[in-house]
Amino acid sequence: MCTSLFLFLLPAFVVAQEHPFLGAYTVAEVDGGVRIQWTIVGGNTCDGQGVQRSLDGVVFADVHTIAGLCGHPSVDVQYNWLDATPPELQRVYYRVRMGFEDYSSVKSVDISRLITTEQRVFPSPAKEHITLLLNVPSYSTMELQVFAADGSLVRTYAGVPAQRTEIELLGLASGVYTYTALVDGRTFTGRFVKG
Repeated sequence: MCTSLFLFLLPAFVVAQEHPFLGAYTVAEVDGGVRIQWTIVGGNTCDGQGVQRSLDGVVFADVHTIAGLCGHPSVDVQYNWLDATPPELQRVYYRVRMGFEDYSSVKSVDISRLITTEQRVFPSPAKEHITLLLNVPSYSTMELQVFAADGSLVRTYAGVPAQRTEIELLGLASGVYTYTALVDGRTFTGRFVKG
């Protein structure tokens, strides 16, 4: 019985180029923006890099680019970028592009803070609860009153977080309601529909 062993050696120019190794990669909402931080582990370099954003996790577009050599032959290099104008009130997806065709994993963040408007309530109409968002500092609290269409007070909240609050609607009849929120000397008013 004869056993043959064949070795195939690839010429040096066919060997795949080494790609950067990404470490400590985070995506987080901070003060209405999104901070993307990443580290290229020492020993890895690339030609250019950037941050890409998507609203569906499939189709990405560059929102920040860094030209030139990235990484370092011997030490870890940290990078960070703040997306100061992400789309508000939705899930946003990010990835880091290293070189021309090497990408990090995709990470998402839910943008829950208002940036371009002072207040928003959703959904409307609603069945079980609504979410009230106010463009105020994260440490603010509020006094909140909810009124029925006839002007009667149906809910009162005191000392609740002002930036994002859920209002329970169970037990309320279907119809139009108004609210008044007092935060740091400011008054916010609006309305919503219980279906």
